[in-house]
Amino acid sequence: MGDRRWGFLDRELLEAVGNGRPRTARALLRGALGLRADPDARDAWGLSALALAVSAGDRECVEALLEAGARTEAPDAPSWEADTPLCAAAERGRVDLAEALLAAGADPNAAPGSPGIAMAQKARLRGTTPLMRAAAGGSLEMAELLVSAGADAAARDAKGRSAEDWARGAGTEFRRGGEDGELAAFLRAERIRAELSGAVAESAPGESRRRRGL
Repeated sequence: MGDRRWGFLDRELLEAVGNGRPRTARALLRGALGLRADPDARDAWGLSALALAVSAGDRECVEALLEAGARTEAPDAPSWEADTPLCAAAERGRVDLAEALLAAGADPNAAPGSPGIAMAQKARLRGTTPLMRAAAGGSLEMAELLVSAGADAAARDAKGRSAEDWARGAGTEFRRGGEDGELAAFLRAERIRAELSGAVAESAPGESRRRRGL
């Protein structure tokens, strides 16, 4: 019968995720007789099941959806859901959810307005990477995780702010923790390192040609 999906199963999945019932979610995602719920199902507002699970902080539902193949960045997300699930997890300081998303292939640098990601309606979110959102939330542990996964500490949002700027209070619209001093120092060091690495990479081709006498 193939892998057919019916809308009522998607509705049941969204209800299970919304009510914190990971066992039910897993059963619907496994399906039977070739019928199963779509892991990328969206509710009437356009919010994905994965976005709902991350917002609820439900690790079991997040893992169930990822195991079933839910996309970590949805190119057809509506503009009010321009946040990637990783951005949402980073802002909330949920390292466990971020680890699961990164393991599933989430891009540590994807941001509202990035290629394939919807542009946020609210200007304050445009170009804010997961690292910036972690900085705004005050989580040093999250920032360290994202940097180790390849997050660019030298990246700038649409207003030219770096993750270090967010840690120092640029994003006052977000809740913030109490690690700002240490967090900002860490992000400053990582920003400088990233900028130096970028400068070296840009000068390398020209230096190589000079050495060859070209």
